[in-house]
Amino acid sequence: MIDRLFIVGKGASLKGFNFSILKDEYTLCLNHAVFEVPNPSALCFIDENFYSKYKEWIDDFKGDVFTVSNTGHPDGKKNFEGYSILAGIYALNESLNIAKNIYLLGYDLKSERTFPYFKEFPNMTEERWYQDFPTYYHDPTFIRIRLDVIERDFKKYDDRIFNCNPDSGIKTFKYKNIKEVLSEDS
Repeated sequence: MIDRLFIVGKGASLKGFNFSILKDEYTLCLNHAVFEVPNPSALCFIDENFYSKYKEWIDDFKGDVFTVSNTGHPDGKKNFEGYSILAGIYALNESLNIAKNIYLLGYDLKSERTFPYFKEFPNMTEERWYQDFPTYYHDPTFIRIRLDVIERDFKKYDDRIFNCNPDSGIKTFKYKNIKEVLSEDS
């Protein structure tokens, strides 16, 4: 088991983040974050469209791949106790088997209208994003469901999981400043 792992989500809090500071760390990237983080260690995705679009790149990826069977990826696991519905929750579960300490980046989960940092659709405008995906990122009920799952299933690991976004909607885990984490001896 490694000492620490960084899960890189896609929240708006990542705007302006210097991803190069993670180049020597174990990084588990959700979806498109894998294209932003230098030397990514792992990729987690659950969307068959993501795999279809980037199949050749993903199949050549030398890092760890965490996904579910419905994506078509040969390493996909069966629907793992419902975690496959959200890549961020699935990644949290997988990371518990890899690292003693887990640090969340871009796990915002707030109901305010915040355009995600990694745009799955490069030509998508912010206005159209909220029109086409009205509940995914900012509907309070949908966000509450995700927060409840995190609280229910991961609170018992609050001594191992830390949030590096002080403004995150996730209050289950203590906040740790990313610069302080990186300055600690690993």
